[in-house]
Amino acid sequence: MKGAWLVLKKEMLYWTKDRRTLFLTLFFPLILYPLLFGIMTKMSLNDSRRLSTSVTRVAIDDPRNILSSILFREGSGFEKFTESLENIPLALSQEKIHLSIKVPQDAKDYVASQKPIDLQITYDPSRDMSEKGFFKIQKFIKDNDAMIVVGRLNELRLTSDILEPTRISIIKTTGANEEIGKLIGLFLPYFLLISMYAGAMQFGADITAGEKERGTLLSLLTTRLSRLQIMQGKMLAIFCVSILGIAMNLIAIGLGGFTAGNLALYDRVEKTKAMAISMGSPTPPTIDLQSILTPQAILLTLGLLIPLGLLFSAIILTIGAQSKSVREANVAMVPGIFIVLAIGVFSLSPGIEKLTYLPFVPLMNITVVIRKLFTGQFVAWEYLITLLMTLLLSWFTVALSGRLLSRENALFKS
Repeated sequence: MKGAWLVLKKEMLYWTKDRRTLFLTLFFPLILYPLLFGIMTKMSLNDSRRLSTSVTRVAIDDPRNILSSILFREGSGFEKFTESLENIPLALSQEKIHLSIKVPQDAKDYVASQKPIDLQITYDPSRDMSEKGFFKIQKFIKDNDAMIVVGRLNELRLTSDILEPTRISIIKTTGANEEIGKLIGLFLPYFLLISMYAGAMQFGADITAGEKERGTLLSLLTTRLSRLQIMQGKMLAIFCVSILGIAMNLIAIGLGGFTAGNLALYDRVEKTKAMAISMGSPTPPTIDLQSILTPQAILLTLGLLIPLGLLFSAIILTIGAQSKSVREANVAMVPGIFIVLAIGVFSLSPGIEKLTYLPFVPLMNITVVIRKLFTGQFVAWEYLITLLMTLLLSWFTVALSGRLLSRENALFKS
């Protein structure tokens, strides 16, 4: 085993000498993700403020002035477009107007007879201002209708309770932490599988097929190290790089999430609290990430990632050693990404965690078990079966890789 550690040390020193790769793997994510998440969140908040404070321009055809008299009051957020229009869709696409409303000629008669008015609203859902204006006008009309209904009920000496035969009181058994945990558990396994495989691909191809191209593999074989020790060392090197890459990406995404979360919370929490207090509701619950990302969940996840990393490392090592060049190795490894991607996408299917045979399905079981770890649905026997299945599959893959790489044509293929 000492020879394998020497090869591991050699490959890791070779990896650290490439400063560009080292920077892109370890430090670039720490800069990219917080900056990216912060910019995206800031732009989203600014756009939300812009849309909420902007005035919606409305072209309205209201012969009897039924809706116009209340729609364009001061402070309503709507502005009447007074110019003539021949092509409404064109005006919407050019953002001359945001909405077009057509009120029927006999609307006043319908109001007098207490019948509903059929309004025709035209908007462009591909335009933010138009879509926002549509939702705004919907709310405006709904609020106005509620006032009209209350007035009609008062005339009949009835209360609004007559329109509400049943009232629903909602009690959630889970809070904000559980909902965030569900979201983390949904996408984290998908990210881990893709990152572990893709993160070690280039390095694995370089220290296998790349050494063939450079001619350094033959020099390594002339040493006292056995062929098995050389391959074990290279496999451990690929494994270490994949684990380091995942760790740094997870840290970077965590920092990015905190950056985005702080910006969003700063903008919304005080507003939400004030609204809740004004409505007589308790203060909204806060999100405690420490109760979601517990040491137990992280350690149990790591326990699954270690055999999974060895499995991916053995696959990458075998493909790289069987290839003539780095280019051929990369092309041969690409289908693995699509397989892992398909497994990750399938794991997002609703209700998949209820399948009883899932703990026995390789790779798929890992995604579901990790999801349950962060959603408070952890089942010990499912975890143990998944861990055992992954260990057995990793052992089989490593053994198969060793047998394939013991052949002469694997190392001397050119």
